Amino acid sequence: MKINRFSLLFAILLVFNAFASSTVFAEGDAEEPPTIVALGDSIPYGYNLTGDNSVPSSLAFPNLIAGGSPNVLNLSSPGITSDILLANMNEEMLLAIRASDLITLNIGSNDLLKAIDYKTLLKSGVPIDDTKKAELLPKVTKAAQDLTVNLQGIITKIRQESNAPIFLYNIYNPFGPSDDQFAGSVHSLGNLIANNVNQSVINPFYAVPGTYIIDAYSVFDQNQASLVIPGDIHPNQVGHEVLAGLADQQLAILYPEEEVPSLEVAVFVSDEEETEGPIEVFIETNKNDSVTALKWLKGSGLTEENFISEGNEISMETFSFTVTENGTYTVYVESYEEFVLLEFTIDNIKSPPVEEEEPPVEEEEPPVEEVEPPVEEEKPPVKEEPKEEKPPVKEETKKPSNGNKLPNTATNSYNSLVMGSGMLVVGFSVMVTSRVRSRKVNK
Repeated sequence: MKINRFSLLFAILLVFNAFASSTVFAEGDAEEPPTIVALGDSIPYGYNLTGDNSVPSSLAFPNLIAGGSPNVLNLSSPGITSDILLANMNEEMLLAIRASDLITLNIGSNDLLKAIDYKTLLKSGVPIDDTKKAELLPKVTKAAQDLTVNLQGIITKIRQESNAPIFLYNIYNPFGPSDDQFAGSVHSLGNLIANNVNQSVINPFYAVPGTYIIDAYSVFDQNQASLVIPGDIHPNQVGHEVLAGLADQQLAILYPEEEVPSLEVAVFVSDEEETEGPIEVFIETNKNDSVTALKWLKGSGLTEENFISEGNEISMETFSFTVTENGTYTVYVESYEEFVLLEFTIDNIKSPPVEEEEPPVEEEEPPVEEVEPPVEEEKPPVKEEPKEEKPPVKEETKKPSNGNKLPNTATNSYNSLVMGSGMLVVGFSVMVTSRVRSRKVNK
């Protein structure tokens, strides 16, 4: 059974409001979309939707279910009744059913239309009164009984091959209300037949596990003018879209949308005690796999715009970054659907102590030894000899100058006197010196 593939597809459809591509499915076949097998008559065939009725229409409602993403095997045929469908469930059809993820079943309308010979009835133009209704109802009852038996056989064969859900569409009345007496009577007859068959034949199959009744009757009632091709009994394009929408509603019930949690972000630091740093900051989210951007900035009150042109990138592998100083920081975390700005403060990085420079130690100069001045030996006092006073020299009368500045003393007597005086001085000095030496020796 490949029901999970369809479940995943439909869940994605509900989240994004459009069905996702067919590349995300469970149970190994990641590239294979779910398969819808359409069984029935001309309604799922898409009869008269286009000018070509030789093949099932791509615009028929089975192709519109789940946004048209599933594979569709349209095995319906125009004009067939329930007994023909049962007889046609050969090996080829059963093989398709085995591969199905969803089966749509529209059958029984032709059984009833043939029972009342609706084409002859419409051509007559005679309003359908109670007498005519009494004539037709036994035929309708017989057709309904046969339909019940045939539906049981069809669903039993399906269940032998697959546990895929069966969407069994009930019978809608193709004839709309009208003020015209004949058209109004046809509408009344259609409601009578459809209601009876739905209540007695179709609805009881709801009890079969995995079978779901799709209520086409209620949607088409009073809306035939907008949902049925004019002058025809087949749905128009809008009618097929409505039939597909009914299937989507049932899928939503079978595979309810799981509430997608919002992006949550938390910050942890490597050290909460006082430290000299650095500190590593770790980011944790509940959606790591869907995170598309990670940035940080120092500062508070920042907005998304700040991180468009700024922001320091955070490793998508480690979800961490390093800070070296205290302050308020902001991290920006973005996922596919949303973004989160988270502020946090670092205040446990202490500044390293400032080493005070010691003043240079002045080297003490060695004390200067005071050198005592040398003691001078006391010399014996020199006894001065009394100097002989020289007789005053009579100043000669100066003669008029002859231009020579030196006194004119260069006489013989003068010269002798000078020489004698010099010898006297020398002799005296020699005598004194001899006495000093003599005393030193005696000591």
